[in-house]
Amino acid sequence: MADLRQMFRQSSIYGSADVISKAIAFLLIPVFTRFLDVPDYGRLALFQSLAGVLSVTFLWGTAASLASFYHFKEHRDRFHSIKDTTVRFLLVFNLIVGVGLFWASRLVGINPVLTGLVLIIAYFAVVRTTETVHFVHSGRPGNQLVLVVSFAVVSAVSVIAALFMFSEFDPVNRIFSALAAAGGLFFVIVMVRNRFFMGTPFEGSILREVLIFGLPVLPHALAQWILNFSDRAMLRYFLDYQEVGIYSLGYNFGMVMLIFLSAVNTSWGPAFMGIAENEERASQILTDMAGKIWIAFCLAASGCLLWVHEAITFATPVEYHGAVILSKWIVVSYLIYGSYLLYANGLFAARKSKLVPLATMSAALVNIVLNWFLIPIYGTTGAVIATVVSFTVMAILVYTLASQHYPLGIGPGFLILYGLVPIFVFVVSTTVDGLENMSIRISIKLILTTPLLFYAYGNVRRK
Repeated sequence: MADLRQMFRQSSIYGSADVISKAIAFLLIPVFTRFLDVPDYGRLALFQSLAGVLSVTFLWGTAASLASFYHFKEHRDRFHSIKDTTVRFLLVFNLIVGVGLFWASRLVGINPVLTGLVLIIAYFAVVRTTETVHFVHSGRPGNQLVLVVSFAVVSAVSVIAALFMFSEFDPVNRIFSALAAAGGLFFVIVMVRNRFFMGTPFEGSILREVLIFGLPVLPHALAQWILNFSDRAMLRYFLDYQEVGIYSLGYNFGMVMLIFLSAVNTSWGPAFMGIAENEERASQILTDMAGKIWIAFCLAASGCLLWVHEAITFATPVEYHGAVILSKWIVVSYLIYGSYLLYANGLFAARKSKLVPLATMSAALVNIVLNWFLIPIYGTTGAVIATVVSFTVMAILVYTLASQHYPLGIGPGFLILYGLVPIFVFVVSTTVDGLENMSIRISIKLILTTPLLFYAYGNVRRK
Protein backbone atom coordinates (compact mmCIF):
# COMPACT_ATOMS: atom_id res chain seq x y z
CA MET A 1 0.00 0.00 0.00
CA ALA A 2 2.94 2.31 0.55
CA ASP A 3 3.87 1.87 -3.12
CA LEU A 4 0.27 2.61 -4.07
CA ARG A 5 0.25 5.81 -2.03
CA GLN A 6 3.50 6.86 -3.68
CA MET A 7 1.94 6.17 -7.06
CA PHE A 8 -1.07 8.33 -6.19
CA ARG A 9 1.19 11.19 -5.07
CA GLN A 10 3.25 11.10 -8.26
CA SER A 11 0.27 10.71 -10.55
CA SER A 12 -1.48 13.64 -8.85
CA ILE A 13 1.50 15.82 -9.77
CA TYR A 14 1.45 14.51 -13.34
CA GLY A 15 -2.28 15.15 -13.47
CA SER A 16 -1.96 18.65 -12.07
CA ALA A 17 0.42 19.58 -14.90
CA ASP A 18 -2.11 18.43 -17.48
CA VAL A 19 -5.02 20.11 -15.70
CA ILE A 20 -3.16 23.41 -15.25
CA SER A 21 -2.08 23.52 -18.91
CA LYS A 22 -5.65 22.76 -20.08
CA ALA A 23 -7.04 25.37 -17.66
CA ILE A 24 -4.65 28.01 -19.00
CA ALA A 25 -5.71 27.20 -22.56
CA PHE A 26 -9.37 27.42 -21.50
CA LEU A 27 -8.85 30.82 -19.87
CA LEU A 28 -7.60 32.14 -23.20
CA ILE A 29 -11.03 31.64 -24.78
CA PRO A 30 -12.45 35.00 -23.57
CA VAL A 31 -9.32 36.70 -24.94
CA PHE A 32 -9.73 35.02 -28.32
CA THR A 33 -13.42 35.90 -28.59
CA ARG A 34 -12.66 39.57 -27.88
CA PHE A 35 -10.12 39.80 -30.69
CA LEU A 36 -11.61 37.35 -33.19
CA ASP A 37 -14.98 37.38 -34.89
CA VAL A 38 -16.79 34.07 -35.24
CA PRO A 39 -15.32 33.07 -38.65
CA ASP A 40 -11.78 33.87 -37.45
CA TYR A 41 -12.37 31.80 -34.32
CA GLY A 42 -13.47 28.96 -36.60
CA ARG A 43 -10.29 29.34 -38.63
CA LEU A 44 -8.23 29.29 -35.43
CA ALA A 45 -9.98 26.12 -34.22
CA LEU A 46 -9.53 24.33 -37.54
CA PHE A 47 -5.79 24.98 -37.72
CA GLN A 48 -5.40 24.14 -34.01
CA SER A 49 -6.95 20.78 -34.83
CA LEU A 50 -4.48 20.36 -37.68
CA ALA A 51 -1.61 21.19 -35.32
CA GLY A 52 -2.84 18.54 -32.89
CA VAL A 53 -3.06 15.85 -35.57
CA LEU A 54 0.41 16.70 -36.86
CA SER A 55 1.89 16.72 -33.35
CA VAL A 56 0.62 13.16 -32.86
CA THR A 57 1.70 12.05 -36.32
CA PHE A 58 5.21 13.50 -36.03
CA LEU A 59 5.87 11.24 -33.03
CA TRP A 60 5.13 8.14 -35.17
CA GLY A 61 4.16 6.17 -32.07
CA THR A 62 7.57 6.59 -30.45
CA ALA A 63 6.14 8.17 -27.27
CA ALA A 64 4.50 4.83 -26.46
CA SER A 65 7.77 3.03 -27.20
CA LEU A 66 9.82 5.27 -24.91
CA ALA A 67 7.21 5.04 -22.16
CA SER A 68 7.29 1.23 -22.27
CA PHE A 69 11.01 0.71 -22.90
CA TYR A 70 11.91 2.62 -19.74
CA HIS A 71 10.22 -0.12 -17.71
CA PHE A 72 11.70 -3.04 -19.66
CA LYS A 73 14.78 -4.34 -17.81
CA GLU A 74 16.63 -5.10 -21.04
CA HIS A 75 16.24 -1.49 -22.22
CA ARG A 76 16.47 0.57 -19.03
CA ASP A 77 20.28 0.72 -18.85
CA ARG A 78 20.54 2.09 -22.38
CA PHE A 79 17.50 4.35 -22.28
CA HIS A 80 19.50 7.50 -23.05
CA SER A 81 20.83 5.89 -26.20
CA ILE A 82 17.28 4.89 -27.18
CA LYS A 83 16.00 8.41 -26.59
CA ASP A 84 18.88 10.10 -28.46
CA THR A 85 18.53 7.81 -31.47
CA THR A 86 14.75 8.25 -31.56
CA VAL A 87 14.82 12.04 -31.36
CA ARG A 88 17.51 12.39 -34.02
CA PHE A 89 15.48 10.21 -36.37
CA LEU A 90 12.30 12.21 -35.70
CA LEU A 91 13.99 15.55 -36.29
CA VAL A 92 15.44 14.52 -39.66
CA PHE A 93 12.48 12.49 -40.90
CA ASN A 94 9.87 15.08 -39.85
CA LEU A 95 11.84 17.84 -41.54
CA ILE A 96 11.54 15.94 -44.82
CA VAL A 97 7.86 15.15 -44.23
CA GLY A 98 7.13 18.74 -43.18
CA VAL A 99 8.68 20.22 -46.32
CA GLY A 100 6.66 17.77 -48.41
CA LEU A 101 3.42 18.65 -46.64
CA PHE A 102 4.08 22.37 -47.01
CA TRP A 103 4.73 21.96 -50.74
CA ALA A 104 1.55 19.86 -51.09
CA SER A 105 -0.53 22.45 -49.21
CA ARG A 106 0.53 25.15 -51.66
CA LEU A 107 -0.56 22.97 -54.57
CA VAL A 108 -4.08 22.54 -53.18
CA GLY A 109 -4.41 26.19 -52.17
CA ILE A 110 -4.35 25.93 -48.36
CA ASN A 111 -3.20 29.08 -46.56
CA PRO A 112 0.62 28.76 -46.79
CA VAL A 113 1.37 31.04 -43.81
CA LEU A 114 -0.86 29.17 -41.37
CA THR A 115 0.20 25.80 -42.77
CA GLY A 116 3.86 26.68 -42.32
CA LEU A 117 3.31 27.89 -38.75
CA VAL A 118 1.31 24.78 -37.85
CA LEU A 119 4.06 22.53 -39.24
CA ILE A 120 6.68 24.43 -37.24
CA ILE A 121 4.61 24.11 -34.04
CA ALA A 122 4.20 20.36 -34.55
CA TYR A 123 7.91 19.95 -35.35
CA PHE A 124 9.02 21.79 -32.22
CA ALA A 125 6.58 19.77 -30.08
CA VAL A 126 8.43 16.50 -30.77
CA VAL A 127 11.39 17.09 -28.44
CA ARG A 128 9.19 18.65 -25.75
CA THR A 129 6.85 15.64 -25.74
CA THR A 130 9.79 13.23 -25.68
CA GLU A 131 11.27 15.02 -22.68
CA THR A 132 7.90 14.97 -20.90
CA VAL A 133 7.61 11.20 -21.42
CA HIS A 134 11.11 10.79 -20.02
CA PHE A 135 10.28 12.79 -16.89
CA VAL A 136 7.02 10.92 -16.30
CA HIS A 137 8.46 7.43 -16.52
CA SER A 138 11.75 8.14 -14.77
CA GLY A 139 9.89 9.24 -11.64
CA ARG A 140 10.56 12.99 -11.87
CA PRO A 141 7.08 14.52 -11.64
CA GLY A 142 8.43 17.90 -10.51
CA ASN A 143 10.46 18.29 -13.72
CA GLN A 144 7.44 17.32 -15.80
CA LEU A 145 5.26 19.82 -13.94
CA VAL A 146 7.74 22.65 -14.51
CA LEU A 147 8.16 21.86 -18.21
CA VAL A 148 4.45 21.50 -19.03
CA VAL A 149 3.18 24.43 -16.97
CA SER A 150 5.99 26.83 -17.92
CA PHE A 151 5.38 26.11 -21.60
CA ALA A 152 1.64 26.73 -21.14
CA VAL A 153 2.31 30.02 -19.34
CA VAL A 154 4.88 31.25 -21.86
CA SER A 155 2.55 30.31 -24.73
CA ALA A 156 -0.37 32.16 -23.15
CA VAL A 157 1.68 35.28 -22.44
CA SER A 158 3.10 35.23 -25.97
CA VAL A 159 -0.36 34.92 -27.50
CA ILE A 160 -1.81 37.75 -25.40
CA ALA A 161 1.15 40.00 -26.22
CA ALA A 162 0.83 39.22 -29.93
CA LEU A 163 -2.88 40.06 -29.91
CA PHE A 164 -2.38 43.39 -28.17
CA MET A 165 0.56 44.27 -30.41
CA PHE A 166 1.03 44.12 -34.19
CA SER A 167 -2.63 44.94 -34.79
CA GLU A 168 -1.94 45.51 -38.49
CA PHE A 169 -1.49 41.74 -39.02
CA ASP A 170 -4.12 39.01 -39.22
CA PRO A 171 -5.05 37.99 -35.63
CA VAL A 172 -5.02 34.24 -36.35
CA ASN A 173 -1.54 34.56 -37.88
CA ARG A 174 -0.43 36.45 -34.78
CA ILE A 175 -1.69 33.69 -32.49
CA PHE A 176 0.09 30.93 -34.37
CA SER A 177 3.25 33.02 -34.69
CA ALA A 178 3.29 33.45 -30.91
CA LEU A 179 2.75 29.71 -30.38
CA ALA A 180 5.56 28.92 -32.83
CA ALA A 181 7.88 31.34 -31.00
CA ALA A 182 7.07 29.76 -27.62
CA GLY A 183 7.59 26.31 -29.10
CA GLY A 184 10.91 27.40 -30.59
CA LEU A 185 12.13 28.73 -27.26
CA PHE A 186 11.42 25.44 -25.47
CA PHE A 187 12.80 23.49 -28.43
CA VAL A 188 16.15 25.24 -27.93
CA ILE A 189 16.03 24.76 -24.13
CA VAL A 190 15.37 21.01 -24.39
CA MET A 191 17.94 20.55 -27.15
CA VAL A 192 20.66 22.34 -25.17
CA ARG A 193 19.74 20.50 -21.96
CA ASN A 194 20.14 17.17 -23.78
CA ARG A 195 23.30 18.26 -25.62
CA PHE A 196 21.37 18.18 -28.89
CA PHE A 197 20.72 14.45 -28.32
CA MET A 198 24.25 13.70 -29.56
CA GLY A 199 25.60 12.11 -26.36
CA THR A 200 25.35 8.57 -27.70
CA PRO A 201 25.93 7.00 -31.13
CA PHE A 202 23.02 6.47 -33.51
CA GLU A 203 21.88 2.82 -33.45
CA GLY A 204 19.71 1.58 -36.30
CA SER A 205 18.78 -1.62 -34.46
CA ILE A 206 17.37 0.40 -31.56
CA LEU A 207 15.37 2.60 -33.92
CA ARG A 208 13.92 -0.49 -35.58
CA GLU A 209 12.74 -1.80 -32.20
CA VAL A 210 11.22 1.58 -31.29
CA LEU A 211 9.27 1.84 -34.55
CA ILE A 212 8.10 -1.77 -34.54
CA PHE A 213 6.73 -1.29 -31.03
CA GLY A 214 5.33 2.20 -31.50
CA LEU A 215 3.89 2.44 -35.03
CA PRO A 216 0.90 0.15 -34.25
CA VAL A 217 -0.15 2.69 -31.59
CA LEU A 218 -0.34 5.53 -34.13
CA PRO A 219 -3.78 4.57 -35.57
CA HIS A 220 -5.22 4.58 -32.04
CA ALA A 221 -3.80 8.05 -31.33
CA LEU A 222 -5.04 9.40 -34.66
CA ALA A 223 -8.47 7.85 -34.08
CA GLN A 224 -8.70 9.81 -30.81
CA TRP A 225 -7.97 13.02 -32.69
CA ILE A 226 -10.53 12.15 -35.38
CA LEU A 227 -13.14 11.65 -32.69
CA ASN A 228 -12.38 15.05 -31.21
CA PHE A 229 -11.75 17.18 -34.29
CA SER A 230 -12.97 15.68 -37.58
CA ASP A 231 -16.28 17.51 -37.13
CA ARG A 232 -14.54 20.89 -37.58
CA ALA A 233 -13.09 19.80 -40.90
CA MET A 234 -16.47 18.49 -42.06
CA LEU A 235 -18.25 21.68 -40.99
CA ARG A 236 -15.74 23.73 -42.97
CA TYR A 237 -16.10 21.46 -46.01
CA PHE A 238 -19.90 21.55 -46.09
CA LEU A 239 -20.64 24.95 -44.50
CA ASP A 240 -18.34 27.86 -43.56
CA TYR A 241 -16.03 29.23 -40.86
CA GLN A 242 -19.01 30.90 -39.14
CA GLU A 243 -20.47 27.49 -38.25
CA VAL A 244 -17.02 26.14 -37.36
CA GLY A 245 -16.53 29.06 -34.97
CA ILE A 246 -19.83 28.60 -33.11
CA TYR A 247 -19.36 24.85 -32.86
CA SER A 248 -15.74 25.15 -31.71
CA LEU A 249 -16.64 27.63 -29.00
CA GLY A 250 -19.33 25.29 -27.70
CA TYR A 251 -16.97 22.33 -27.91
CA ASN A 252 -14.22 24.13 -26.01
CA PHE A 253 -16.55 25.06 -23.14
CA GLY A 254 -17.90 21.51 -23.07
CA MET A 255 -14.34 20.22 -22.78
CA VAL A 256 -14.19 21.61 -19.25
CA MET A 257 -15.57 18.17 -18.48
CA LEU A 258 -12.46 16.67 -20.09
CA ILE A 259 -10.24 18.61 -17.69
CA PHE A 260 -11.97 16.89 -14.79
CA LEU A 261 -11.81 13.49 -16.50
CA SER A 262 -8.10 13.91 -17.20
CA ALA A 263 -7.38 14.85 -13.60
CA VAL A 264 -9.16 11.77 -12.27
CA ASN A 265 -7.88 9.36 -14.89
CA THR A 266 -4.25 10.33 -14.26
CA SER A 267 -4.59 8.71 -10.83
CA TRP A 268 -7.18 6.08 -11.79
CA GLY A 269 -5.01 4.50 -14.50
CA PRO A 270 -1.91 3.86 -12.35
CA ALA A 271 -4.08 2.92 -9.37
CA PHE A 272 -5.98 0.37 -11.45
CA MET A 273 -2.76 -1.25 -12.64
CA GLY A 274 -1.19 -1.22 -9.17
CA ILE A 275 -4.22 -2.72 -7.43
CA ALA A 276 -4.80 -5.30 -10.17
CA GLU A 277 -1.22 -6.50 -9.83
CA ASN A 278 -0.72 -6.38 -6.06
CA GLU A 279 -4.01 -6.62 -4.17
CA GLU A 280 -5.75 -9.91 -3.27
CA ARG A 281 -9.19 -8.27 -3.31
CA ALA A 282 -8.45 -6.34 -6.51
CA SER A 283 -11.82 -6.89 -8.18
CA GLN A 284 -13.81 -5.74 -5.14
CA ILE A 285 -11.58 -2.72 -4.51
CA LEU A 286 -11.61 -1.63 -8.16
CA THR A 287 -15.38 -2.07 -8.45
CA ASP A 288 -15.92 0.13 -5.39
CA MET A 289 -13.49 2.76 -6.72
CA ALA A 290 -15.03 2.69 -10.21
CA GLY A 291 -18.50 3.24 -8.77
CA LYS A 292 -17.39 6.28 -6.79
CA ILE A 293 -15.53 7.68 -9.79
CA TRP A 294 -18.61 7.34 -12.01
CA ILE A 295 -20.72 9.18 -9.43
CA ALA A 296 -18.08 11.93 -9.37
CA PHE A 297 -18.20 12.11 -13.18
CA CYS A 298 -21.99 12.48 -13.07
CA LEU A 299 -21.80 15.23 -10.45
CA ALA A 300 -19.15 17.10 -12.46
CA ALA A 301 -21.24 16.82 -15.63
CA SER A 302 -24.30 18.10 -13.76
CA GLY A 303 -22.36 21.15 -12.58
CA CYS A 304 -21.10 21.87 -16.09
CA LEU A 305 -24.60 21.52 -17.56
CA LEU A 306 -26.06 23.85 -14.94
CA TRP A 307 -23.62 26.72 -15.39
CA VAL A 308 -22.31 26.56 -18.95
CA HIS A 309 -24.98 29.07 -20.10
CA GLU A 310 -23.72 31.64 -17.60
CA ALA A 311 -20.10 30.89 -18.43
CA ILE A 312 -20.54 31.42 -22.17
CA THR A 313 -22.80 34.48 -21.91
CA PHE A 314 -20.46 36.10 -19.38
CA ALA A 315 -17.16 35.30 -21.09
CA THR A 316 -17.98 35.86 -24.76
CA PRO A 317 -19.67 38.44 -27.00
CA VAL A 318 -23.31 37.91 -27.95
CA GLU A 319 -22.53 36.46 -31.39
CA TYR A 320 -21.09 33.37 -29.67
CA HIS A 321 -24.06 32.69 -27.38
CA GLY A 322 -25.66 30.23 -29.80
CA ALA A 323 -22.99 27.76 -28.71
CA VAL A 324 -24.66 27.08 -25.33
CA ILE A 325 -26.83 24.11 -26.36
CA LEU A 326 -23.96 22.63 -28.39
CA SER A 327 -21.72 22.86 -25.35
CA LYS A 328 -24.21 20.90 -23.25
CA TRP A 329 -24.22 18.03 -25.72
CA ILE A 330 -20.42 17.99 -25.67
CA VAL A 331 -20.53 17.67 -21.87
CA VAL A 332 -22.82 14.65 -22.31
CA SER A 333 -20.38 13.20 -24.86
CA TYR A 334 -17.47 13.49 -22.44
CA LEU A 335 -19.53 11.97 -19.63
CA ILE A 336 -19.96 8.94 -21.92
CA TYR A 337 -16.22 9.08 -22.59
CA GLY A 338 -15.75 8.86 -18.82
CA SER A 339 -17.39 5.41 -18.87
CA TYR A 340 -14.86 4.40 -21.53
CA LEU A 341 -12.03 5.45 -19.19
CA LEU A 342 -13.49 3.36 -16.36
CA TYR A 343 -13.31 0.13 -18.33
CA ALA A 344 -10.37 0.65 -20.71
CA ASN A 345 -7.85 0.18 -17.91
CA GLY A 346 -9.14 -3.38 -17.49
CA LEU A 347 -7.84 -4.21 -20.95
CA PHE A 348 -4.42 -2.83 -20.04
CA ALA A 349 -4.39 -4.82 -16.80
CA ALA A 350 -5.30 -7.98 -18.73
CA ARG A 351 -2.47 -7.31 -21.22
CA LYS A 352 -5.04 -6.82 -23.97
CA SER A 353 -4.16 -3.24 -24.89
CA LYS A 354 -4.14 -4.18 -28.58
CA LEU A 355 -7.95 -4.39 -28.36
CA VAL A 356 -8.34 -0.73 -27.39
CA PRO A 357 -7.63 0.57 -30.94
CA LEU A 358 -10.50 -1.59 -32.20
CA ALA A 359 -12.90 0.52 -30.15
CA THR A 360 -11.35 3.91 -30.93
CA MET A 361 -10.92 3.24 -34.64
CA SER A 362 -14.47 1.88 -34.96
CA ALA A 363 -15.83 4.95 -33.18
CA ALA A 364 -13.74 7.24 -35.41
CA LEU A 365 -15.18 5.56 -38.52
CA VAL A 366 -18.72 6.00 -37.17
CA ASN A 367 -17.91 9.64 -36.43
CA ILE A 368 -16.69 10.33 -39.97
CA VAL A 369 -19.67 8.59 -41.63
CA LEU A 370 -22.26 10.32 -39.43
CA ASN A 371 -20.65 13.74 -39.88
CA TRP A 372 -20.59 13.21 -43.65
CA PHE A 373 -24.32 12.48 -43.81
CA LEU A 374 -25.69 14.61 -40.96
CA ILE A 375 -23.81 17.92 -41.26
CA PRO A 376 -25.19 18.81 -44.74
CA ILE A 377 -28.72 18.29 -43.37
CA TYR A 378 -28.57 19.48 -39.76
CA GLY A 379 -25.39 21.59 -39.60
CA THR A 380 -23.82 21.88 -36.15
CA THR A 381 -26.65 19.82 -34.63
CA GLY A 382 -25.63 16.96 -36.91
CA ALA A 383 -22.04 17.30 -35.67
CA VAL A 384 -23.03 16.96 -32.01
CA ILE A 385 -25.26 13.98 -32.82
CA ALA A 386 -22.27 12.32 -34.51
CA THR A 387 -20.09 13.07 -31.48
CA VAL A 388 -22.55 11.63 -28.94
CA VAL A 389 -23.19 8.49 -31.01
CA SER A 390 -19.51 7.80 -31.76
CA PHE A 391 -18.48 8.23 -28.10
CA THR A 392 -21.31 5.87 -27.15
CA VAL A 393 -20.12 3.28 -29.66
CA MET A 394 -16.58 3.50 -28.26
CA ALA A 395 -17.79 3.12 -24.66
CA ILE A 396 -19.99 0.12 -25.51
CA LEU A 397 -17.20 -1.63 -27.40
CA VAL A 398 -14.67 -1.12 -24.60
CA TYR A 399 -17.19 -2.28 -21.98
CA THR A 400 -17.90 -5.41 -24.03
CA LEU A 401 -14.21 -6.21 -24.51
CA ALA A 402 -13.24 -5.43 -20.91
CA SER A 403 -16.09 -7.58 -19.57
CA GLN A 404 -14.56 -10.57 -21.33
CA HIS A 405 -11.01 -10.06 -20.03
CA TYR A 406 -11.15 -8.03 -16.78
CA PRO A 407 -14.77 -7.45 -15.70
CA LEU A 408 -15.71 -4.92 -13.04
CA GLY A 409 -18.69 -5.38 -10.76
CA ILE A 410 -20.59 -2.40 -12.17
CA GLY A 411 -22.55 -2.69 -15.39
CA PRO A 412 -24.70 -0.54 -17.68
CA GLY A 413 -27.56 -0.45 -15.16
CA PHE A 414 -25.41 1.30 -12.56
CA LEU A 415 -24.08 3.78 -15.13
CA ILE A 416 -27.54 4.59 -16.46
CA LEU A 417 -29.04 4.96 -12.95
CA TYR A 418 -26.60 7.66 -11.89
CA GLY A 419 -26.45 9.06 -15.42
CA LEU A 420 -30.10 10.03 -15.05
CA VAL A 421 -28.99 12.84 -12.72
CA PRO A 422 -27.07 14.84 -15.38
CA ILE A 423 -29.81 14.04 -17.93
CA PHE A 424 -32.38 15.56 -15.55
CA VAL A 425 -30.12 18.56 -15.00
CA PHE A 426 -29.70 18.92 -18.79
CA VAL A 427 -33.47 19.14 -19.32
CA VAL A 428 -34.15 21.45 -16.38
CA SER A 429 -31.21 23.79 -17.02
CA THR A 430 -32.12 24.13 -20.71
CA THR A 431 -35.65 25.12 -19.71
CA VAL A 432 -34.37 27.55 -17.06
CA ASP A 433 -31.89 29.11 -19.51
CA GLY A 434 -34.90 30.40 -21.47
CA LEU A 435 -36.01 32.62 -18.57
CA GLU A 436 -35.32 36.30 -19.21
CA ASN A 437 -35.13 37.22 -15.52
CA MET A 438 -31.53 36.55 -14.57
CA SER A 439 -32.22 36.63 -10.81
CA ILE A 440 -34.83 33.89 -11.06
CA ARG A 441 -32.59 31.86 -13.38
CA ILE A 442 -29.60 32.06 -11.02
CA SER A 443 -31.74 31.29 -7.96
CA ILE A 444 -33.16 28.12 -9.51
CA LYS A 445 -29.68 26.96 -10.48
CA LEU A 446 -28.32 27.63 -7.00
CA ILE A 447 -31.17 25.56 -5.56
CA LEU A 448 -30.26 22.71 -7.94
CA THR A 449 -26.56 23.03 -7.16
CA THR A 450 -27.00 22.77 -3.37
CA PRO A 451 -27.96 19.06 -3.17
CA LEU A 452 -25.18 18.18 -5.62
CA LEU A 453 -22.62 19.90 -3.40
CA PHE A 454 -23.97 18.25 -0.23
CA TYR A 455 -23.85 14.83 -1.88
CA ALA A 456 -20.29 15.38 -3.08
CA TYR A 457 -19.22 16.68 0.35
CA GLY A 458 -20.81 13.68 2.04
CA ASN A 459 -18.87 11.28 -0.18
CA VAL A 460 -15.60 13.07 0.54
CA ARG A 461 -16.24 12.87 4.29
CA ARG A 462 -17.05 9.13 4.10
CA LYS A 463 -13.88 8.53 2.11
